[in-house]
Amino acid sequence: MILVTGASGLIGSHLVPQLASFARVRCVVRPGSGARLPQHPSVEVFEHDLSSPEGLEKAVRGVDCVVHSAALTRKEKISEIWKVNVQATRMLVDACRAQGVKRFLFISTENVLREDIHDAYAETKREAENIVRELPGSLILRPCFLYGAGNTHGLGRLLTIAQKMPVVPLFGGLKSLIQPIYIDDMTEYLVRGVQRNISGEFVVAGSDTLSINDFILKALAVRGIKKSILSVPRWAYAAAAFVADHVLRSSGWGSIQMKNIYNSKTYPINKTVEAFGFIPRALNAGLKEWLA
Repeated sequence: MILVTGASGLIGSHLVPQLASFARVRCVVRPGSGARLPQHPSVEVFEHDLSSPEGLEKAVRGVDCVVHSAALTRKEKISEIWKVNVQATRMLVDACRAQGVKRFLFISTENVLREDIHDAYAETKREAENIVRELPGSLILRPCFLYGAGNTHGLGRLLTIAQKMPVVPLFGGLKSLIQPIYIDDMTEYLVRGVQRNISGEFVVAGSDTLSINDFILKALAVRGIKKSILSVPRWAYAAAAFVADHVLRSSGWGSIQMKNIYNSKTYPINKTVEAFGFIPRALNAGLKEWLA
């Protein structure tokens, strides 16, 4: 029995069908979200508010492995982010310890490695990692920029904007690179982590490095979309980030998102590839599978 939190989210919705092919899966979702999950004889829906301790031990009863994917991102109130990302992780880890759960996989973010990012999302993920490390044999995965079906923020949102705009707005003065990882490759790492009892801490990133501008242009090319390009100056994005931070809170854009784009990092993936025995697909292959 594998318990998956955040089962109706981006990663969870791709992961559950894969896990259900070889195990029973108990999906913990927010009340009212169960209808989003696939109908499968091996999938059990457990509606529960993770910020509430009542019923949590029942959720993990009889479970052999937990994949903790549920989290709140930067669009939510800071107090709610701490409640779900830290307090709920603490309660879940304690419940797993009390019930003797053998395996715990935690989906974190590469932002925890970024010394220039200290917002509530990154800080709560850092704190949650400390909590997860209390469980022996735990596995922490830190995905980089994800892309694929169901991605409505990050790269997915930028691509949607590029498709809808009359011209393609790019990031002027952009020099940093990213390593986008296809969502199915992310779930493959999780499945292998479950099946092979892998423990430790790993960055999950794609095989190719390129700028976000080049990613957008490649994705549009796969869809056969040809448009004029507009390089928007960095100062214009900075001004928009300032307004978003101080006026349009929870808009999905701000100084942290700007840092993620203009100061993005790349990482060696040799350790991850060796431990999991899996090489993520090339970007062109992932884009064609997603968009063609």
